[in-house]
Amino acid sequence: EQLLTDRVRLFGDLDPSALDTIGHLARFHYLAGNYETAVELTEDQLAKRSRVFRKRDPIIEQTRYNLDVYRSLASRAEDPLGDLRRRVETMAAEMGPDHPHTLIARDGLVSQLLFAGATDEAVAVLRDLLNDRARVLGSTEPATVATSVQYGTALRQSGQAVHSVKHLRNLIASVPTDATSPSPEHLGIRVELFQSLAEAGELEEAVTELKLLGMDMAHLEPTHPLRRWVEEEIDALE
Repeated sequence: EQLLTDRVRLFGDLDPSALDTIGHLARFHYLAGNYETAVELTEDQLAKRSRVFRKRDPIIEQTRYNLDVYRSLASRAEDPLGDLRRRVETMAAEMGPDHPHTLIARDGLVSQLLFAGATDEAVAVLRDLLNDRARVLGSTEPATVATSVQYGTALRQSGQAVHSVKHLRNLIASVPTDATSPSPEHLGIRVELFQSLAEAGELEEAVTELKLLGMDMAHLEPTHPLRRWVEEEIDALE
C-alpha cells in the first residue's frame, strides 16, 4: 500500500509500475481472503490499463482474467466460474491457444476448479494443458513439469489414485535430477507419489517411499518445508 502511494505520487496513477503495484496489492488481498477488495482494486487497474494499452493487448486480457478469478470467489452466483471459463475461451480465440498468457490463464482456471471441488473438470483441463505445454515448451521444462505434478494431484483428488501413481512414476523417470542430492522439485513429485500410494492402498510401498524421502532430503535445510513435512510424517508413523 505504501509502495503504491509513493509510485502514484512520484509517477502518476497511469504509470505502468503503479498499475503493476495495484495488481500485486490485489493479489495479496486475494490470498488473504479479501475478495471484494481484490475485485475493487482490479477493476481500478483494468480501467486505468485500458487507457494506457491497446484494446487487444495481452496485459488487458490478463487483467480481465484476474478480475474474473476474484469475482468468481466474491460472487455467490449459481455458476461463479462461468465468466472465468469464457475468459479463457476468449483469450484462446483472440491470442491463440499456445500464447503464454492463454496457457497461464488455463493454469489459473485449474486452480479455481480445484478450489471449487470440480476435480473431474480440473483433470480434463489439466490433461489438455499438459499435452499443449509439452508440445510448445518441451516435456522437461519447469512449467510443463509443474503442470504434470498438478495433474497427478488432481487425479488423486478425483478418486483416481491408481492412475495418479502410474502417472507420477512415469514423471519421476523422465525428470532429470542429481541422484546424490535430488532437487526440491523432484522430491516434491515423490511426495505426491507417496500420497497417491497411500490413497491407492499400497501402504507398504508408501511407507518405503516416505522413509527413502527422509534420507534423500538430508541435504535440504532443516527448515525446508518439504523436509519438515516428511519428518513429521515419519514421526507419526513411528
